[in-house]
Amino acid sequence: DAAFNQDALLDKLDDLAERMQGCEKGLMFLLEKKRRIFPRFYFVPNQDLLAMLSNEAYPAKVLSSFASISSAVASISLRKPPARS
Repeated sequence: DAAFNQDALLDKLDDLAERMQGCEKGLMFLLEKKRRIFPRFYFVPNQDLLAMLSNEAYPAKVLSSFASISSAVASISLRKPPARS
């Protein structure tokens, strides 16, 4: 009975590994697509690019990764846009 449970567990782990590989391939496809749109992203590590893309609605969170995009930028300041009337 223990051998059966172990085989079932191994099958489940194999299935999860395949699914994870599919997710990784999809993620790499998305990153490549973004890099084609904005070539400077080719110099940004995957982890930083993922952080930037997942926080694109929060510019202050993206600033920590900005040095990866351009070494010519010493600092960036953010301002709230003027209120629309």
